[in-house]
Amino acid sequence: MKTGEHKPHTRAADKMIDLGVETLATQGLSVAFENIRMEEFIAASGVSRATAYRRWPHREEFIGEVLETALHRISLIPEDDQDLKRLVEMVIERLDALATEQGRRNLVVEALRTSLDADIRRLSGSVKWQMMLSLSAAHHTLQPPRLRNRVAEALRSAEQQMDQRRAEIYGNLAVMVGYRLTHGQDFKAMAVAMGTMMKGVVLRALPDPGWLDERHPAMMFDSTETVMWSQPEIMLTRVLLDHLEPNPSIEWNHETLMRSVRIFEQQVHLMMAHSENDDLPGADESDRSFSS
Repeated sequence: MKTGEHKPHTRAADKMIDLGVETLATQGLSVAFENIRMEEFIAASGVSRATAYRRWPHREEFIGEVLETALHRISLIPEDDQDLKRLVEMVIERLDALATEQGRRNLVVEALRTSLDADIRRLSGSVKWQMMLSLSAAHHTLQPPRLRNRVAEALRSAEQQMDQRRAEIYGNLAVMVGYRLTHGQDFKAMAVAMGTMMKGVVLRALPDPGWLDERHPAMMFDSTETVMWSQPEIMLTRVLLDHLEPNPSIEWNHETLMRSVRIFEQQVHLMMAHSENDDLPGADESDRSFSS
């Protein structure tokens, strides 16, 4: 059977996959592959042995499909409703200041800082993201080779889907705040850079979560507001703002300002709807990320 190619699904056998994914979602890769025994999942799911072994003649085929399914269920979706509502409140509170270029810059910088902090903490606490990071680092050690190749292909596919989703989010973000790409940049490159940096930050924070709370007062990125910045917030905000700049073709007036606020609120509602639609088995609160 070729990589990523499955035998016809049956509802009964799918229960075994769901149980395997749930086990990984709650325990991560602390469940060693040698401890994933088909007989235990057959018994727990109520699937007949004949059905299970017809679909997966070899144990590594079952493990491969569990890992593949788990990776594709790691959704790149917005923050939870409370995070998004706080962003809307931030915009409303600063409505008068948005009439000036400096006021808009201050809002962009502060909105990115608070959103990125929430993202880092959400991903750092996600067992599923920890599993993905572990597989990315260790998949080349998997045996036999067909299992290794299958997991590698699933990782590539998941990364590409996340990059595409990030690019869409950043494109919408730029429209909302009246920004555009800097010369020579594109949203896909921006998404790849941001995803790569976020992985590094999460890996750094896993053994040392206190690092996220080390803050110092500073005025950053041409903002005139002094706030408490963490090193991860600075690094990630720099990646985003290296790719974006104010769009000089936009003439800011009351009408433009109101239209920008409406676009922002519409995008937030879409993100909330996306969050609700993705609230399916295999999706948890810690996977909800606006920026990563």
